[in-house]
Amino acid sequence: MVPNIDRRASPPSFKTTGAAGELIGTTEPKLADTVRRGRVSPEPTIVAGRRLWTHQQVLQAAEVLGLLNADLRERIDAAFGITPTSTPNQASTGGTTP
Repeated sequence: MVPNIDRRASPPSFKTTGAAGELIGTTEPKLADTVRRGRVSPEPTIVAGRRLWTHQQVLQAAEVLGLLNADLRERIDAAFGITPTSTPNQASTGGTTP
């Protein structure tokens, strides 16, 4: 299955390494290094030569880099369409349960 990375869709279920790095306030090389060193598990899926990061993987990377705090967690949640009243599954399906 190929993930939906259409930027017109609201909000995507995956982030590229650059977008994930920008979101958590780090560089692509530092973020990619977390994968190379096995600090993010499971590793992001690679599609067309790009790593695609899930919500959980971005949170995990922010934590291992020592960047995760309540404000950053809220920004990451919002970037993936997760609100305090929705689950990740609801956010990716537009708020409805499949």
